[in-house]
Amino acid sequence: MSQFDTLRKKFPDNTVIPQRMTPELKAQKEQRRQEIYQIQTRIVKKEASEAEVNEYYDYQQKALNDRLELIDYVLNKADANMSDDMRKKFEEVQQMNQRTLKSYEDARKRALNTIK
Repeated sequence: MSQFDTLRKKFPDNTVIPQRMTPELKAQKEQRRQEIYQIQTRIVKKEASEAEVNEYYDYQQKALNDRLELIDYVLNKADANMSDDMRKKFEEVQQMNQRTLKSYEDARKRALNTIK
């Protein structure tokens, strides 16, 4: 895990960078996943409040934004020494994540429109 220390210092709020999981942190993360799953169920049933819809999509988008942050870092750092093929693969993943972000925003708008 120490190999990720530099990244964690550079991006302290990034949830994608692996970290040591204490039992307490593991329990907190599991509790949060359960809460998000329950909100997702309420969204599907069209029972979610505006705050819940926004909480769910904020949670989903945070993970994607964190991935994009790391991809941007890898692609743009000055000492990036990668083959053209590898760069192309990173750029494809970047584009895919950007499309997914857009689809989440569209889904958020649709879900919010169903709220009375």
